[in-house]
Amino acid sequence: MVSAAAPNAHILLVESDSASFEDIGAAVDQAVAQGAKYVSNSYGTGCDSTPGSGEDPSETTELDAHDNHPGVAMVASSGDSDYGVSYPAASQYVTSVGGTALKRDTTTSRGWSESVWHNSYGGPGSGCSLYEPKPAFQTDTGCDKRAVADVAAVADPVTGVSVYQTYGGSGWSVYGGTSASSPIIAGAYAAAGTPAEGSYPNSYPYKKPSALNDVTQGSNGSCNPSYLSFTNQTGNIDVSTDGGATWTNVWNRTTTLTGPAHVEVPLTDYAGKPGVQLRFHFTGSYGYWWELDNVFVGKRTYEPVNGGLVAGTVKDANTGDSVVGATVVNTDASQDKAITAATPDDPALGGGFYWMFTTKTGSHPSPPPSRTTPTWTSRWTWRRTAPTRRTSA
Repeated sequence: MVSAAAPNAHILLVESDSASFEDIGAAVDQAVAQGAKYVSNSYGTGCDSTPGSGEDPSETTELDAHDNHPGVAMVASSGDSDYGVSYPAASQYVTSVGGTALKRDTTTSRGWSESVWHNSYGGPGSGCSLYEPKPAFQTDTGCDKRAVADVAAVADPVTGVSVYQTYGGSGWSVYGGTSASSPIIAGAYAAAGTPAEGSYPNSYPYKKPSALNDVTQGSNGSCNPSYLSFTNQTGNIDVSTDGGATWTNVWNRTTTLTGPAHVEVPLTDYAGKPGVQLRFHFTGSYGYWWELDNVFVGKRTYEPVNGGLVAGTVKDANTGDSVVGATVVNTDASQDKAITAATPDDPALGGGFYWMFTTKTGSHPSPPPSRTTPTWTSRWTWRRTAPTRRTSA
């Protein structure tokens, strides 16, 4: 993973005499003594959601010294057992790395979408340390002491990294876990350049959070109350009846609201008044953002419309191939028509797919689409149940 993230990096492997924390700590010190500027640690104590289950107060005095190397990026995986704090990820001197599920997404400018890894294989560790002091660069109010994790990278074994292994393996396979995301982040540090002398690189991501991709979807378990929340943000809706000279607040929120969500604000006191204006105002520092869609002001009415949805696919009768760009028309209602399309993002849905709303009920014929053979025929029926779906050729 390191060589993939930083192809020009020189990799130094230092092995400890045993799996004890004392010996592993000595190996970490040895790596730094030999000139390593980026140290990746893919190990940790066992933990669960019980606070302190993966920690011991002696770690701050007996083990933290092995990670306290100014000018060196010390990186540690946060664990694979879901919500809970593990050591050394809890150390105030390391960059603790969580895990995500990474998928291609052509609808985003980035070309990828990312969510918290959480499935039958496990999930990344996170939470509040009971003993480690809170670093100055962490300003959240959800944890009195050190908060885990700092950053994350792909770790879901389902969407993980390809590895060619001959020792204990038989060639190419896909691997995951925060033991994969930790060296990825170590490689990112290496690709960025040598850390400043005397600095603690785990503070770097906090200096420019806009340079990171914010992961806001998914969870790695549950806790009550929420251990980490963005309390320094406020969303307001204000109303004015004098053209904006003065404003009255009619809706206020200071906690996260994950959408899609429906919010209704009564404005009956302002009905019929002249010069009424509404404003939407969001303020935040190191918080989320506010996205508004489908804002409607007024009294909404719903008028039922007879009809229903028809969905299906069109295939070439000679070759069996899907037909894209064909026009499907309801002969009994020519305004009801649709054009077939490709569906590359849904492997379970065949190409040549179409759907449309029809104003007619019952059974209706459709003429051959313009891009298929004259042998194409179809008949579909709409009933007051789920949408009808037909495959035509």
